[in-house]
Amino acid sequence: YSMASNRTGSFNSAYGTFSLRLNSTGTNNTATGYYAMYSNSTGAYNAALGSSALRLNTTGYRNAAVGYATLYYNTTGYRNSAMGMYSQFRTRTGYDNTSMGYYSLGFNTTGYQNASFGVNSLYQNTTGNNNSALGFRAGYYGQTGTQNTYLGAYAGPSSNATYNNSISLGYNSTTSASNQVRIGNSSVTSIGGQVGWTTISDGRFKENVKADVAGLDFIMKLTPVTYTLKTEEIFNHLEDKDSLVVSEEEIQARIEKSKIVQTGFIAQDVEKAAQEAGYSFSGVDAPKNDKDIYGLRYSEFVVPLVKAMQQQQEMIEAQQELIKKLEQRINALEK
Repeated sequence: YSMASNRTGSFNSAYGTFSLRLNSTGTNNTATGYYAMYSNSTGAYNAALGSSALRLNTTGYRNAAVGYATLYYNTTGYRNSAMGMYSQFRTRTGYDNTSMGYYSLGFNTTGYQNASFGVNSLYQNTTGNNNSALGFRAGYYGQTGTQNTYLGAYAGPSSNATYNNSISLGYNSTTSASNQVRIGNSSVTSIGGQVGWTTISDGRFKENVKADVAGLDFIMKLTPVTYTLKTEEIFNHLEDKDSLVVSEEEIQARIEKSKIVQTGFIAQDVEKAAQEAGYSFSGVDAPKNDKDIYGLRYSEFVVPLVKAMQQQQEMIEAQQELIKKLEQRINALEK
C-alpha cells in the first residue's frame, strides 16, 4: 500500500508498508519505514526515515524526520528537522525546529525556531519558541518560555515555569526567573577570567541622571560579616531535579565548599539598610518568585562608598579649616 493513493504527485519514493499511503499530489517526498508519512496529501520536499516518522503529516513541507515516530503528530509544520526516537513526537504546527536525541522536544506542539540537542532536551517545551538546549535533559522543564539558552546536562529550571530570556551555563546550572543568567552550580567555587567584568556605562544612553546616591548614612548601616554557606540547602532549593544522578564527587565538592569561610553582607540586611536610608539601591537582587533567592551585586557598593568618601573628605576639610581658624585666633591672643 505504499503510495496507494498517489494521483499526480511526482518524484516521490516510498519504502515500507503504508508509507506515503494517502499522498495525492505531494512531490519530492521520501518515506522509508512502516507508516512513514502515511497521511501526507500535498506536503512536499519531506524526508522520513523510520517507522511512523511524519506519520500524520498532511501539508507540512521541507521536514526531515529520522527515527521511530519522529515528528509523528506533525500535520502542517514545516522546515523541522528531527533525529532520534520520538524526537519532536508531538509537534503539530511548529516550524523551523531542530532536534537530536531521544524525546528531544518531545512534547512540543506549536513552538517554533527551537534548537534541541541531547536526550530529553527541551522535553516539556510545548509552545515556547527561540529556545536553545545542549546536553542531557537540558531545558527539560519550562513549557512555554521563550528565548532561553541552556548549555550543559540538566541545565535550566528545576520545575515547570514560564521563564523568558534566561541563560544557564554548566552542568545543573539553574535559572529561577526571567532575564537571568546563571553560571555553574552550587559546587562551583571560582568563576573568573583574564580581565574584570565590564558593565555598559555610556552616558549617551542614560537619562534621569541624579546625584542622589546615599553615602555615609547608608554605609554606616551596613554590617560586614563572615559566614559559611548551606550548600546542601541551596542545592535542594534550586538544583534538585527529577532523575538527577548526583555523583559522590559533586556531594563532596558541596561539603568542601560549605567549609569555606566567606566575607560579605546578608542581602536582607542590605535591603533594610537601604530602606532606612531612603535609598533605592540597585545592588540588591531580590527574589522574583518563591523559587528565586536573594543575591547581591557587590560591584554596586563602589558608588555609595565613593559618595561616603567624598562626604568624609568634605568633613575633614571643614574640620581642617576650623582648626586653622582656631590656631590663628590662639596666635593672635598670644601676641
